[in-house]
Amino acid sequence: MMLRPFLALLLAQAVGAQAPAFEVASIKLSPTLTGICRGGPGSTSPGQWNCTSSLRLLVSMAWGVASYQLFAPPALDQEFFNIVAKVPPNTGKPEFYLMIQKLLTERLGVVVHRETRQQTVYDLTVAKGGPKLKEAEAAPAGGPALDANGFPVNFVRDAQGNAQLPPGRAGVFDTWNGPNYRIAARLHGTARIANLLEAQVSHHVIDKTGLTGKYDYVLEFLPGPGSAAALQRPPAVSAGEASMPGLSIFEAVVQQLGLKLTSRKGPVDVVVVDRFQNEPTEN
Repeated sequence: MMLRPFLALLLAQAVGAQAPAFEVASIKLSPTLTGICRGGPGSTSPGQWNCTSSLRLLVSMAWGVASYQLFAPPALDQEFFNIVAKVPPNTGKPEFYLMIQKLLTERLGVVVHRETRQQTVYDLTVAKGGPKLKEAEAAPAGGPALDANGFPVNFVRDAQGNAQLPPGRAGVFDTWNGPNYRIAARLHGTARIANLLEAQVSHHVIDKTGLTGKYDYVLEFLPGPGSAAALQRPPAVSAGEASMPGLSIFEAVVQQLGLKLTSRKGPVDVVVVDRFQNEPTEN
């Protein structure tokens, strides 16, 4: 996941002009971190955004970078804030992220700069023996399956009883199978697979498979420490279960997808936080 090009473009266009801004916004220190953000563009409440998060996650969201692309003082993880904002009508996601940038800059004094650093990156290629990806199943000719109330079903079950999205519906259905994290995806190209893997290996992943199709696949693995899946591990999974032997993400990619991840050093666009303040200015 590299810096969002459209964010950089919009930010450049905003220089010398009025940058997008929330109609009204309140930002306050939060005693606890819920990690929950609701509303905003693309949600059922596009005109209202309510988010409680660490400052690190807010900066990562606003500037469009993954955790491995953000360099900041440790205190950024220790500052929690609650933001309640009124979003102007017809706001798109690019403008929405710029609004968060403006809010953090004005109320919390966040100053960042961008640079390129040499980091570990992973090339995603086809493993020995060839890919094990299945061509995506088409949607039913008669339209999506409906539930008892006449609404499209949210998920179906495979022969083993595992939940997954209905055929023809692009996306991911993720669940836990004991200590293992299970991803059941539909209609993914390999670029999307590479993007999904970034969150699990905490490094940039480059699609070099040469594959051009759309695929359905299942990936099940034991999350590594600090990975996106490990951070979402449910309380029901005990510390003992979480340390049980299981396939790593690297082993699972080879055995289940017929692909492989190979590490090397390469240039990665990053954001560096130069300064910020611990308390917001007056709302």
